[in-house]
Amino acid sequence: MIQDNKKTKHFLLKEALVDLSKEISRLKIEKGKLIKDLEKIESLVASTHKKESNLRSRIYKLSALENKLTKVKVGIVQKTKKIKLKMNKISKIKDELTQID
Repeated sequence: MIQDNKKTKHFLLKEALVDLSKEISRLKIEKGKLIKDLEKIESLVASTHKKESNLRSRIYKLSALENKLTKVKVGIVQKTKKIKLKMNKISKIKDELTQID
């Protein structure tokens, strides 16, 4: 009876080891899949970071261009005002000259 009890314990321990071995194998496979997924995610994050950096650079360049264009616009507006003033003066002189005739 003691021997049967030992055999039963031995059998149960052997079955437990087989089950643990299967579980370890399954977990290794799952770990491999998770590592691959993590690598994909890391790659996507790096790619996204690179795109973000490129977009920030483009925004900076566009902002600098916008500043230049704003200065040009201000200059054009000032020149336009000066031209309008000159045109008004010319119109007044023309009116005065036509009145003299």
